[in-house]
Amino acid sequence: MADKGNKDKKHNFENIVQLLVDALQRMTICENEVNKAIVKIRKSSNTQGTKGADHKYLLFPKIAGLKRLAVLYRSVSEKYINSIDKMADGISEDKVMADLLPYSTSINDQLKSEKECYEQVLSILRA
Repeated sequence: MADKGNKDKKHNFENIVQLLVDALQRMTICENEVNKAIVKIRKSSNTQGTKGADHKYLLFPKIAGLKRLAVLYRSVSEKYINSIDKMADGISEDKVMADLLPYSTSINDQLKSEKECYEQVLSILRA
């Protein structure tokens, strides 16, 4: 009977780790996409005859917001790595998840705000 409990606990641990790894990978992809967008915006803004050059005065201030967005994605990734490490060190899944909840709420609000900046930049470039 105790063996079944251990198997369930191990299975739960593996599921949580896999969810965190998946989320970590998504955050890394998002960070990379934002960084690529920053490079493209700078290049477009410095190339005569492009939408970026035409809207340079609007786009350059937005780059700071995009940099913050990339940093936020990196921060989330690091938090997920830290959570996986804590679980590997024997801290309970419940404790790790409880620590992640307030962080997730806070970072979610910040990501939403910075993502709006990103979307504004994209709309300028599409116009």
